[in-house]
Amino acid sequence: MPMITKEDFVGVDYTDYINTYDYAKSVGHLWWVDEIPVPRDLHRFMMDFRHARRDVVWTLPKQSRPTFNPDNYDIYSTVGVAYKEAPELRVGMLFLDRDKNGRMMFCVQSKTIANEKYGPGKDGYTVKQTSNFANAVKNAKTYLKPKMLQSLINDHGVVFNNAIASLSDPARNEYYQIRNIDQPMIEEVENMVRSGYQPATEAFKRAVALIAEKGEELKRMANYKPKTCFVWSKPDRVVMQVEDEMEQVLFKLDDVPDHIRNKVAVLQIAEVRKPIVDVGVRFTDTFFCVFI
Repeated sequence: MPMITKEDFVGVDYTDYINTYDYAKSVGHLWWVDEIPVPRDLHRFMMDFRHARRDVVWTLPKQSRPTFNPDNYDIYSTVGVAYKEAPELRVGMLFLDRDKNGRMMFCVQSKTIANEKYGPGKDGYTVKQTSNFANAVKNAKTYLKPKMLQSLINDHGVVFNNAIASLSDPARNEYYQIRNIDQPMIEEVENMVRSGYQPATEAFKRAVALIAEKGEELKRMANYKPKTCFVWSKPDRVVMQVEDEMEQVLFKLDDVPDHIRNKVAVLQIAEVRKPIVDVGVRFTDTFFCVFI
């Protein structure tokens, strides 16, 4: 059995890994990196890259295949790249391919790559490939760097915007129901509520009742845009950034201010990507946006 346990495994299929590992061991496979059986050329690629990035962690984003194995049993010709500070965050992949002439191509995939030969969203747009090994290692060092906080925030931008919308849209829709009367009259309806006016028509009755019961909260939520603090809890430190302020690095989560740390504690047991009003949203097990 490999030293990599199911709890430590980062990839798509632990059972596939166990089966691949066991068989490769049984037939005496020669090329291994951190108990991952790989083709000889990928082994060389991985080891040269690791020489430059000592804290790299390999993940398995795809299942094993016999590709690039002359003995035709399953091994891994694609590996994910992460770092010890955040092994769950893949920054890209290393893999092998062949060009139309059959030459071995050393490939680097990363969201930071914009390959001008392809359009955005097309296969190959986020890939650099070359048959020149030295250039391939240079590409890996250039594009597969440890993730920075701002990059992580950008990666989750769509999720964050959707989270805010999921909190504000229901209130906005309910609040705007009264605009069926006529938009300019909404302030007048609010004045009626304050003065104790008793409406006669059903439309005005509904509008006045809605505003009287929860108008202020609906208005607050309809325009909900809380101040944010992003918190990234790494194994050896915590990186946090309050909106429009400088990034801070702290030794541990206990060093985070109480009003933020207490909300992080709530988010740690919350559902991923499901926002909580006036608390925040959990993106991953280690990355949170706190509403302050």
